[in-house]
Amino acid sequence: MRYGRRVHPALGATAGLLSGALALTVAELAAAAVTGPEAGPVTAVGGAVVDRTPAWLKDFAVRTFGDDDKLVLRLGILALLALAAAALGLTALRRRGAGAAGVLLFGAVGAAAAVGRPDTGGTGALPSVVGAAAGAGALYLLAGRLAPTRGAHTAGGG
Repeated sequence: MRYGRRVHPALGATAGLLSGALALTVAELAAAAVTGPEAGPVTAVGGAVVDRTPAWLKDFAVRTFGDDDKLVLRLGILALLALAAAALGLTALRRRGAGAAGVLLFGAVGAAAAVGRPDTGGTGALPSVVGAAAGAGALYLLAGRLAPTRGAHTAGGG
């Protein structure tokens, strides 16, 4: 058994990153297959951010990044998602349910962003919901495999 063994935090962060990558992959595939790429969570959240950004900041982004402004926005979203996924992986080492709930919360944000977009239709939330469910399930399972067992210690290493 693994009683008393400490899990290295890098393993928790890696579990979070893998689960986040799975969530985004499933969501983007669902968007491509069912609703169209505009309902993908990164695109939907990016569109929602642009819609709510003040004109002066949009102008600054266009001046600074030129035609790459949308690429920089998407890379920023992905970087924030990666940081959040790593943090949720660390959280899941101690509280599996809380880590999985965090993934579901990010899925809800993506779903809300997609529903609020004029070009996603009535099924725009579906990719984010399906992706978040896959990511939350994966993080819950991975964290369970990493967490030290709290049962009795057996002499044979059990």
